[in-house]
Amino acid sequence: MPDLIEMETDALSPASQQALEAMGHKFKVPGNTAQGGRGSSHVWGNLQTVEWDKTTNTLHGGSDPRNPVGAAKVVEWAGKP
Repeated sequence: MPDLIEMETDALSPASQQALEAMGHKFKVPGNTAQGGRGSSHVWGNLQTVEWDKTTNTLHGGSDPRNPVGAAKVVEWAGKP
């Protein structure tokens, strides 16, 4: 069964969205304004992520650039868990 894709407005190009719809995917786009007129980060949150590339055993971090509350940084640790 195709997935439901929830996304921010304009997260995909119209051509990409149409191609996914042609494959049977459904979209839910609730908009970018939360109650009280708050902006996109209040609707979608503030994403921080870590990617582990198992083929190279490397880590990469990413932080949502729209809300400058932090940064992603990979730090080597010599201790034991």
